[in-house]
Amino acid sequence: MLLAALAVALVLTAVALEERLFARGREPRARESLVWAAGLRAALPRAVRFALQALLAAVALQVGLGIATLLLVVPIPLAAAHQAMAVLLLTAAIVLRHTLRRTADVVAETRATI
Repeated sequence: MLLAALAVALVLTAVALEERLFARGREPRARESLVWAAGLRAALPRAVRFALQALLAAVALQVGLGIATLLLVVPIPLAAAHQAMAVLLLTAAIVLRHTLRRTADVVAETRATI
C-alpha cells in the first residue's frame, strides 16, 4: 500500500514538474496577457475580436482546470475535463487563425479593387 502511494506521488510530481518546465520556457501567462491587451486596443473586426476573446477564455479555463486537477490530486473527472478543454483550446486557436486569414483575404480583395 505504501509503495503504491509512493508511486502515485512520484507520477504526480513528474507531471507537475513537466508542466512547469514547459510553461516556464514559454512564459504563457505573459504572452497571453500581452495578446489580450493588444486585442483590446486594436481596431479588430467583430469576428476576429470574438475569436480572440474565445481563445483567451479557453486559455484561462484550461489553466484553472490544470491547477485544480493538480491541487485535488488528479480526480479522474477533472483530469478528463482538463484534457477535453485542451481539445477546445486547440479548436479556438484554429478558429482564430481561420478568422484572421479570412479577414486578411477580404482586406486584400478590397485593396485590389480600389
